[in-house]
Amino acid sequence: MHTRSFTGSVVTGLGAIVLLHGGSYTTRQQVPRADGQSIATDQRESIAPWVGGLVVVTGLALIVASARQPSPLS
Repeated sequence: MHTRSFTGSVVTGLGAIVLLHGGSYTTRQQVPRADGQSIATDQRESIAPWVGGLVVVTGLALIVASARQPSPLS
């Protein structure tokens, strides 16, 4: 299996997971207080479903590009 094809498969799978199940990430922000100190707060952000769709399309493009490229062994 070509490296590009393998990478495309992994990227497509990750995009499908985000597209079907959603995804999120956490950001940390420093909130200043009146006494000069600051408090760190964690905020959970959602990944938009269209990002998963874009990742799936990118992975499929890698697979197609790999299939069109001749094998280095031939």
